Amino acid sequence: MESGEDQQLSFSSFYAYKDLDHPILFVIDQVSHDFGFDLNYLNNADLGGHKNHFIAGISPTFGLLDDVRFANVLGERGAKFAQNYQQSTNVDFYIEDLYYLTDRFAVSVGGQISYARRDNEDRFPVSATNPDNSDVQDWWGYSPKVGLLYELTESAQLFFNASRSFEPPSFGELSNSALGGAGLVELEAQTATTLEIGTRGKSANNRVKWDIAYYFSWIDDEMLELSVAPGLNQTINAGRTIHQGVELGLDVTLLEGIFARGTVAPAPALASAKGAKAVQPLAAPAPQDRLVFRQNYLYNGFRFDNDKEFGDNQLAGVPEHYYRAELVYEHPSGFYLGPNLEWVFNDYPVDFAGTLSADSYAILGFKVGYRTAKGLSIYVDARNLTDEHYAATTGVINRAGAFNQAQFLPGDGRSFFFGVEYKF
Repeated sequence: MESGEDQQLSFSSFYAYKDLDHPILFVIDQVSHDFGFDLNYLNNADLGGHKNHFIAGISPTFGLLDDVRFANVLGERGAKFAQNYQQSTNVDFYIEDLYYLTDRFAVSVGGQISYARRDNEDRFPVSATNPDNSDVQDWWGYSPKVGLLYELTESAQLFFNASRSFEPPSFGELSNSALGGAGLVELEAQTATTLEIGTRGKSANNRVKWDIAYYFSWIDDEMLELSVAPGLNQTINAGRTIHQGVELGLDVTLLEGIFARGTVAPAPALASAKGAKAVQPLAAPAPQDRLVFRQNYLYNGFRFDNDKEFGDNQLAGVPEHYYRAELVYEHPSGFYLGPNLEWVFNDYPVDFAGTLSADSYAILGFKVGYRTAKGLSIYVDARNLTDEHYAATTGVINRAGAFNQAQFLPGDGRSFFFGVEYKF
């Protein structure tokens, strides 16, 4: 809904229902309802003769979950050993103002107040061997931010941000693995202070697009998930950790008009008589085919900060360098094809002690398809053409050898996927 030319009041909402029957070490039977809304006010009116963008809003979300656990008897439900009814509440109130000191230079100031509550009601009969695991935990957080924005051109900008963040634990992270998920553990909310600098935009001829950022975060009480027994994970709070990294996205159009060259309609003759109709502009160029090189790179410098047990070791389970690229030929008819590459540059640790590592890998794929804005779209996606043996992901443990469990989850071998989509 709108309340003026420079003002806008918006409302959005969502609802999700899920029914889960999941036989693992034990059988999990869950029915969940998630819902919430966002109400925000936007004002784009000038302030003191300068451009200004102000936004404020509130965003509450809620979750209701009935969680029942049974012993797993050859994939079937055995004796029931736990039932919990869980209510999750998250409320965020946010406000931000972006003020242009000049036509190209702007300052952003804002903040967010957050409240989170986790209410676990134990509905299984209480006995000496099955105590009442009901529990309520809540957290408050305040996340201020300040930023600078400089517009190099109409389509390119530099930015800097300094911000605090607040992340409360979910019920999945609070779940007590020692009790088969029947109770909650005590966890602190994760907070961080982050500095970020970067640039995003595109070239004047639209052939180069980029989004590059470097960040450095000091994190307190980071929530880390550990394998504590075969098939069971537990989230803990670490001490101080450091996250720094680079996020890079770069698209370059290498060639245009290879086989399909765009054309421009001839300009109409200039009118000379008084009262003649205005001259119409040239028609837009017809689409051309092109060869595009797309790249994404992540540097993940995640480590402990003078931890009593692990010093400054690298955090486990996350590759330090990850690169993905594709070289795609695109035809204006909707046809496209090209190879792609996924590459983890070096080995990365599986345990925080740094005694066990996953190997680096590179996998090659190829994709061909046809897509349209409306109607039928199809594709064939060939992955891992060299049939590379690699770990797509790993478990995370304190020290290797603590218990006998496979920690490497293998990626797919050579495989082919076919997809069809129809848009109305």
